[in-house]
Amino acid sequence: MKQHGRSIRVKMLVPLVGTAAIASLLVAMASWSYGRRQAQQAMLERIESIRAAFSSTPIPLTSSALNSLSQLTSTQWIALSTNGDIARSTLAVSEDDIAQLQQLPARSLSVDQARRDVTQAVELELGHEAYFAYALGRPSSDVVRDGIARVIVLFERRSVQASARQTAITPLATGLSTILLIVTTTWLIMSRLVKRITVLQEQVDRVAAGDFSSQLTENSPDELGQLSIAINQMTIQLDQLWQEVKRDQRAKLLHQVASGMAHQLRNTLTGARMAIELHQAACQSGGKEAGVAINQLEIAEDYVSRLLSLGTQDQQVDQQAPAGKCLFDLQASHQSIAQHLKRTLRWQLDQRLEHYLIKDERSLNAAVSNLVLNALAEADEVTVRAKVATQETGPEASSTTAPCVAELVVDVVDNGAGVDPEVAEQVFEAFVTTKPEGMGLGLAVVKRSAERLGGSVTWVREDQLTRFTLTLPAIESPSAGERP
Repeated sequence: MKQHGRSIRVKMLVPLVGTAAIASLLVAMASWSYGRRQAQQAMLERIESIRAAFSSTPIPLTSSALNSLSQLTSTQWIALSTNGDIARSTLAVSEDDIAQLQQLPARSLSVDQARRDVTQAVELELGHEAYFAYALGRPSSDVVRDGIARVIVLFERRSVQASARQTAITPLATGLSTILLIVTTTWLIMSRLVKRITVLQEQVDRVAAGDFSSQLTENSPDELGQLSIAINQMTIQLDQLWQEVKRDQRAKLLHQVASGMAHQLRNTLTGARMAIELHQAACQSGGKEAGVAINQLEIAEDYVSRLLSLGTQDQQVDQQAPAGKCLFDLQASHQSIAQHLKRTLRWQLDQRLEHYLIKDERSLNAAVSNLVLNALAEADEVTVRAKVATQETGPEASSTTAPCVAELVVDVVDNGAGVDPEVAEQVFEAFVTTKPEGMGLGLAVVKRSAERLGGSVTWVREDQLTRFTLTLPAIESPSAGERP
């Protein structure tokens, strides 16, 4: 179930944008401070130039000279007489402003003192305009000449601030554009990462819902790519585990169903066999048919016993027997079934089968019988081939007394339609069938019997024929004598 909340993109970008905003503010403040200092430095350099000009060359401060200086320096000039009155001025000054001008401390024009005093500017308002004001004192010789004791130089504050803004624009624009680029790049990178993470989340949701069929196609070598590979491996392992769980559940269900059916069937079959045996004893002439019926009932009872053991760990006591005897008995009992079904059943049995023992007679009978009956139900022609493949072992392999390792190979071949492709991979699992009336237990019994005998069962479809092959270990009978 998805939990709603803030996206990881939001969680990462909110602090980033907040940091970027703070950084932008700091950049703006630093840029403004830098621009202001630069503007003040420019203003001080102009004052320094004026101070140097006054100290080096006596200049009579006439009205025309004052206007010329105002235009050259882009400032306003006010000349005060020795008694503090305004002698000349490049701008109109009211009576209220004269008191402010008279209170300005005069700065020395000497080089050393000027370097200390020139940085001290006074802010004042004259009329409706704000200025930075510097008052420069004049040498007494110049005062005697034109009666001007002090000169006040006024810098318009808006001009200084405009210069400061102009100076601050470049670093501010650079800083803001860099921050914007970083935020945009981070947003794009995060969007891509979030998209990849979303794909991983959707896959995990599908796996959590029980869908193990899809696989991620992420092949990037980074951490998310490795995570995708890990999720794919987890999906495969979970699918295998789920299949094992389903098989285990089917086996448990099979045990329950088979146990209930088998108990009832075994009682019924036992009663039927006893009735036929009594009838055979009473009727001296009906031995052959009654014998076949009793044999079939014994096979059915053995099959029921197989069902009882299927799906459990319980093991019955093995009954070792010659492989030839088992197969020849099966040939005799199943030939009548083939005749009844009007099917052609051929047996090709190796005569050496009599000299080799199989681990458990009932298991071999159950496996071969199920394969033959399944083939007779589906095909017109069925062929059973059984042979022994031997390999001598030991230090004297050529001796007749050397132990012999053998394999019993039983092929059941039919010309039927073959296994349905839908169940081809699970054909030996319990309850797997495409027959409406079938339960899917026959081949499960075959597999269980083959495994109990220490062998295996396989199948193949080729040349319009279906072949099931039982491969089982066999041992040479001690009483076999010389090998044929």
